Amino acid sequence: MSATLNTVVVAGAGTMGQGIAQLCATLGLQTLLYDVQEEGLNKARQGIAHNLQQNVAKGRLSEEDAAKIQQRIVYTHRLEDAVGDMLIEAIVEQAAPKQALFLAMEQQNGPQFIIASNTSSIPMEVLSQGLSRPERVVGLHFFNPATVMKLVEVISGPQTLPSVAQQAEDLAQRMNKIVVRAQDAPGFIVNRVARAYYAESHRWLNA
Repeated sequence: MSATLNTVVVAGAGTMGQGIAQLCATLGLQTLLYDVQEEGLNKARQGIAHNLQQNVAKGRLSEEDAAKIQQRIVYTHRLEDAVGDMLIEAIVEQAAPKQALFLAMEQQNGPQFIIASNTSSIPMEVLSQGLSRPERVVGLHFFNPATVMKLVEVISGPQTLPSVAQQAEDLAQRMNKIVVRAQDAPGFIVNRVARAYYAESHRWLNA
């Protein structure tokens, strides 16, 4: 992995954002958890602390290590604070808010900044529209709960640089995840396949 990846911005303090932020901080990365709602950030702080203490109670983590992980996470509702080497976005599953966030983040970060989306369904070709550097957008789809589930999908858009996709894959592998490369199609692999099962279930319920 590139030695320049030191600080990761995680956008979205919901369940997925909390888990991803904890994973990043556990690796020793400085982690900034950004959300527009301060209440959400307070809940995230409490949730991460609770999760770490559970790991301590189960003997998976020492009190000292749990404290260090918490110290690496900074919580902010100020977009201007969201500066780092990489964004992992886990906000609402709608294209427009993600595109607006990506544009703002691109403008206030350097040319080597990586924009990774945790979207479960929206293609990178759509999310990178309007950006000056669409080649630095990549999908990094974790499954819930991110701290437990092993699978991660890495999705390259039509303009994504291979080196950017590789950095995303390297990061996930450092988190002990099983990485699969997916095509830039709606739903990618898992959710695209699962739709057939959902549709069949609905068909039987409505029969």
